[in-house]
Amino acid sequence: MRLLLCAPTGRAAKRMNEATGFEAKTIHRLLEVDPRTGGFRRDSQNPLDCDLLVVDETSMVDVLLMHALLKAMPNTAALLVVGDVDQLPSVGPGQVLADTIASEAFPAVRLTEVFRQAARSQIIVNAQPHQRGCFSRSAQAGGRE
Repeated sequence: MRLLLCAPTGRAAKRMNEATGFEAKTIHRLLEVDPRTGGFRRDSQNPLDCDLLVVDETSMVDVLLMHALLKAMPNTAALLVVGDVDQLPSVGPGQVLADTIASEAFPAVRLTEVFRQAARSQIIVNAQPHQRGCFSRSAQAGGRE
């Protein structure tokens, strides 16, 4: 199987590489930015060489970049997008990951266990009930003032 790993930022690509042992690139590097035109060398006429494309930190990918990435995918390749809709959104237009999940056009899995922050962190303790729509009385009272 020909596998490609990518992410919108160099830092995320480096983390993918460290976690998997496979080479990971930024999306722009994977698509081979052409400095003369500002476009990409990889597209439907010159597709990526892969059977599976894994994109991490997809919440940060905007519509234009995802469009370019999908155009460069071979018709026979599978796509696996990974991300957290509660993380940083894209700087550019659109919320690709959130909109894709909300469309229910594709299967999605939501992980609930936190690995990066300490499980007892006040951020985690307060964020998890908030995501479920449960608000503490103090937060509700503060919101009415």
